[in-house]
Amino acid sequence: MKNNSKLSFGRLWRIAFAAIVMVSVPVAGFTQETTAGIRGKIFDEVGAPVAGATVVIEDMRTGARRNLTSNESGTFLAAKLSVGGPYKVTVAGTKSVMVDSISLGDNYNLVINMQETAAIEEIVVIGQTAQMVDVAAGPSATFSAYDLEASVAFNRDIKEVYSLDPRMNLDMSGFQMNCGGQHPRFNSVTLDGVSQNDRFGLNSNGYSTATGQPFPFNGIEQVAVEMAPFDVTYSGFSACNINAVTKGGTNEWEFGFLYEYHSDDFRGDTIGNVGSFTSLPFEETTIGFSAGGPIIQDKLFFFATYEESEF
Repeated sequence: MKNNSKLSFGRLWRIAFAAIVMVSVPVAGFTQETTAGIRGKIFDEVGAPVAGATVVIEDMRTGARRNLTSNESGTFLAAKLSVGGPYKVTVAGTKSVMVDSISLGDNYNLVINMQETAAIEEIVVIGQTAQMVDVAAGPSATFSAYDLEASVAFNRDIKEVYSLDPRMNLDMSGFQMNCGGQHPRFNSVTLDGVSQNDRFGLNSNGYSTATGQPFPFNGIEQVAVEMAPFDVTYSGFSACNINAVTKGGTNEWEFGFLYEYHSDDFRGDTIGNVGSFTSLPFEETTIGFSAGGPIIQDKLFFFATYEESEF
């Protein structure tokens, strides 16, 4: 009994140590980009950069604020912002500019002129060398929450939305997404940086689930499809990187409910004068709900969604 107790204690210690190491060490699956940014440059009345200007960036959905200061060249950069918008950018407490939406993995470039609006008597155009700015790591396409809601997705799958890009092809079955002519198993699908790939190569859709999308369709805020990203943070694929991020709660309450039913009874059995045909009996039912809102106004929020399908 004494030896068994020591063995159990040692085993528990090793398990606890392994858990601490797993939490402490970054995991490769979390290296995908899940945020966006706003890069701006501030000019005064004569077109000179404004250094040391206070900049406040406010997320109008949640009231969250980011305080920044422009550098010697009048530039500021707000990184790690939640995708979407709108955002309000205020300089020196006097000049405000609205940014409707920012895209996943991109820096929104903004130029703010502090000159007051006045009647124009003369227009002078001055050219200068364009500065280098951070752009996408390669050819990409970004789809917002509005794109997801407005698109027709019979199978409630994000691939039905981003397949509208001519550089990608969704086969007739609606399961296999070919990017750059490669099989779906060569794609990488991540949700908030967590891999959703078919690691064993058993599924034709490239997902970790054999049928259906492995996460709720209603819970997606944005999807970015990168065809050939040249960045050290990306790995483990040779076709496309499909990067999705989930919605977050805001100061506005939001509720949704979903019910879909389909069966062979909804299919016809004749085609004009061609003849009649029959199909195998089947039933498909999908239910889901979503809810989001503030726990503490302007500080703490939640968003939850659930979806279930039966075939």
